[in-house]
Amino acid sequence: MGARRGKRGWGRYAGVLGAMVLALGLAGPPAAASAAPLPGDQITITPFYCDPSKPTQPYTVPAGVTSVYIEVVGGQGQTPNPAHTGLGGLGGQVTGGLNVTPGQELQVQVGCQGTSIGGASAYAPGGARGTGWSNLNDFFTIYSFGYDGGGGGGASAILDAAGNPLAVAGGGGGAAGDAPNCLESSTLHDGGGAFFYYCGPGLALKSGGDGGDGGGDNTEGGAGENNTAGTTADGSECGGPNAGGKGADFHTTGGGGAGGGGGGGYGGGCGGAAGQEAQIDPGHEEIAPGSAGAGGGGGASYAASAVNNPQISVADDSGDGYALILTSADGVRTSHFDFTGQAQTFCVPDGVDEIFVDALGGGGGGGGSDFPDRTGIGGAGGGVQAVVPVVERTQLEIRVGQYGHASGGWGDGHGGHRGTSDSEGDGAGGGGSTAVKQSSTACGVTTGLENLQYLVVGGGGGGGGGHAVSADGGDGGDAGSPGADGSVGGDPDGGASGCGGQHPGDGCENSVNGGHATSATDGGGGGGGGGGYHGGGKGHGAQDGRLGGGGGGGGGASYVTPHSPDPVHYYTGPRGDHSNRDRLNEGKVDLIVPVPTSRSAVNIVSGNNQSATTGSPFAEPLVVEYVDAIHGPTSMIAIELTIAQVDGRLPATFVGGSGDGSTFRANTDADGRMQVQLTAAPGAPLGKFTVEARVADDAAHLIKTAEFSLFSVPWPTTLALTSDAVAVDGSGVAAVGEQITYTATVTSAALDEPIDSGAIQFSVDGANLGYPVPLAANGVASSIPSPAGAAGQHHVLATYTDAPTGHQASTFTNYALTVVPPATSETSLTSSAPDGLYGDETVTFPVSVTAIGDAPFDPTGTVQLFRGTDPLGDPIPLSGSVGTSQSFPASAFDLGDNEITAVYSGNDRVDGSTSGVYTLLVVDLDDRPPPTDPSDGGGADPRPGAGPSGSGQGGLAATGLASVPFLLGLGLIILGVAFTRTRRHNLHRPRA
Repeated sequence: MGARRGKRGWGRYAGVLGAMVLALGLAGPPAAASAAPLPGDQITITPFYCDPSKPTQPYTVPAGVTSVYIEVVGGQGQTPNPAHTGLGGLGGQVTGGLNVTPGQELQVQVGCQGTSIGGASAYAPGGARGTGWSNLNDFFTIYSFGYDGGGGGGASAILDAAGNPLAVAGGGGGAAGDAPNCLESSTLHDGGGAFFYYCGPGLALKSGGDGGDGGGDNTEGGAGENNTAGTTADGSECGGPNAGGKGADFHTTGGGGAGGGGGGGYGGGCGGAAGQEAQIDPGHEEIAPGSAGAGGGGGASYAASAVNNPQISVADDSGDGYALILTSADGVRTSHFDFTGQAQTFCVPDGVDEIFVDALGGGGGGGGSDFPDRTGIGGAGGGVQAVVPVVERTQLEIRVGQYGHASGGWGDGHGGHRGTSDSEGDGAGGGGSTAVKQSSTACGVTTGLENLQYLVVGGGGGGGGGHAVSADGGDGGDAGSPGADGSVGGDPDGGASGCGGQHPGDGCENSVNGGHATSATDGGGGGGGGGGYHGGGKGHGAQDGRLGGGGGGGGGASYVTPHSPDPVHYYTGPRGDHSNRDRLNEGKVDLIVPVPTSRSAVNIVSGNNQSATTGSPFAEPLVVEYVDAIHGPTSMIAIELTIAQVDGRLPATFVGGSGDGSTFRANTDADGRMQVQLTAAPGAPLGKFTVEARVADDAAHLIKTAEFSLFSVPWPTTLALTSDAVAVDGSGVAAVGEQITYTATVTSAALDEPIDSGAIQFSVDGANLGYPVPLAANGVASSIPSPAGAAGQHHVLATYTDAPTGHQASTFTNYALTVVPPATSETSLTSSAPDGLYGDETVTFPVSVTAIGDAPFDPTGTVQLFRGTDPLGDPIPLSGSVGTSQSFPASAFDLGDNEITAVYSGNDRVDGSTSGVYTLLVVDLDDRPPPTDPSDGGGADPRPGAGPSGSGQGGLAATGLASVPFLLGLGLIILGVAFTRTRRHNLHRPRA
């Protein structure tokens, strides 16, 4: 047993509790201590991104977490160039809940957007694209020409530690290649000469099929125009069990497009078929129509039975795949924002302190249908995916960047306008940047946002430089972190490029706006810089008098707040040669916002369901608590209370209320609580009325309602409330986990006798404890046993209602229950034979148990003795913390040393404990030596302190000399007794 701890007196604790009870009686129930949220109560979003260098990424369930919410999105199918192909299919999306255990390991495998060889994925890669190629005859006439398809997207998956899939989001199918018509051309047609056919660019195109979206088992890729092969299946028989199939190549006669690769998935999508052969038949047709390829099939998605409430769908927009794992969330809501040319707002919901943001800046102009054959290719907008901290119930400002048109794209940072040329090609404008900012303005306020701070910026792409007769303009730089430089205009003497967005210097713009491009007299004009956290630099037009191409504008810089937890994912959107088809080059914002498991609340702590007679005060104050979903009970929150009128009249007023007394407003204290006293109005309407408690100026409308009753005459009863907790100054003290029963007694004040009709409703901290309990004949009702609750102060209330009349007790008792941890205990053990036990004697063992701690808890119950590991006798009942065992004969023990311990079982209020080891020596007197003096009546007592006179020494002969054998024997006995005394002095005490 360790060293005994000093026991502090209960008197000091009782004095403190007495002061608390006094304060309770004067100022209402005490406030519970604020508790910081446990780790499992915090919303956390863990993102996983496409990273071929990390094919499998681990996730460990945090401590205290037993469920997570997941969102998994597959990679999008590739769109190589929508001017010459269809569009890649979107990735599939799987959401739902998972029951987990702290420390459990999961594996995450994220699929990438399709490339020419297919989107990467450790679980199921996308299929490679099909290729189109040209076949020339001897006269250099093209008999075969087609455009390449796109690769399929990779699947994303979450697996258990053994590698079994829990959720799989299929990748989208790749786009199929377009096909040109074939043209017959001959000046000798009427004379029967040779015929020549051309199937190359410049002729009308047949559109390639779009890739199928990832998703359910029936998702299929679309067929290209004039492709008689029909739609593309997504079944697992196409590629591998999970991998997407390869798109078919076009290598036959005529104009035809290649197929798109299938998306990876739980079942991989089939590769798209190539265009059909167009047989050249001289003399019969002037134009042989081309045949486009078919898009790749989308990969199948999957959710295991372990996923709760799974939802399988197609992502709104995907690009690279990703996976999110959220704690303390019941789900997510996604808000999508497109380019509108003006600022937009979003209200951060209650209980949310971080969200997932996907922001993409506008692409730079150039290279598409808006600038046909006159500019370089516009740079891609910069994309950012990140988890960012936000402030609940405040507004975010969102500005979505625009594609770079002639004057530059609108955005948080505007794209620079293009440079023009007097004789050659003009440049293109830079794309606008996309930004998400945090404000300090509460939701619902429409007068403007204040204190804006950047959370995320997606930079705008640089505009392409203008072409010249003998040289191409430079391409715009891709936006990113930082933005890339544009390309230099083509020879001779092309314009200089714009630098990528970075800190001011080296020709970059000292602004969020992209630089305005310079113009040219003879060569191509420059491209505008992209907007960004730092704007991209301007592209320069060709030198005066020279015919070089214009330089491309620099891409704008992207940005993520440094308070964002890792990892952050930067990516680039579609290049400018996408022609802004279907607004693909516009910016966008997706906010993925958790739906919190816990939400903020206004709670009625006590004072609810009171009754009073008209004109009299209510017995106890109304106590209201504000609990924030993130921070728990919160101070300095303005709570507004309002009394509802009844029949156009005010039934009660607040003491100290404003105006007519119908409203009361105060801030919460350090424990998140506020309180107010009510008084019933004279002559007020009888019956019930309500008081509404709400957070003032709160757009979330956190409201709770309390109910009160008014009667014309007092109900002549008195109500007493007790419990089986330890009573201290009219209150109670209980241990954490202790089962408590509350007892109410109702007595008629007029007759001074119990009332046996009606029922008692017990409540703890404003929450009802079971159903109303009918009164017994003695006027007593007892609650169901219930746990005492967490450590701290609790308010217990008993409300009496007489069913026939509906009357309630007009007085209420303030009963405070203090809950503390159970006391520890120390158990000690002695015996009635401290010097050992003869073989014909008996022994008892007194025990004592002491409670350690401030609470006035007494050890009750029993103590069990053990000899070694075997129980010894019956359990010893404790009385006043002490007890004594039954008597045991020496025959109950072994001769020599016996190790005895005492084990206290504990009770609801005091933890159990075990004594140290007590060693009992037992001596068998039958082994004592024969007597040397008849008057001794026997041999010497080997126990310490034994003998005729209690000296412990045997008598010697009165006369004569002892014989040598006798002296030798006596010497041995004396040595033995001395050794025994020394040994037993060390062994009979309890061991620590």
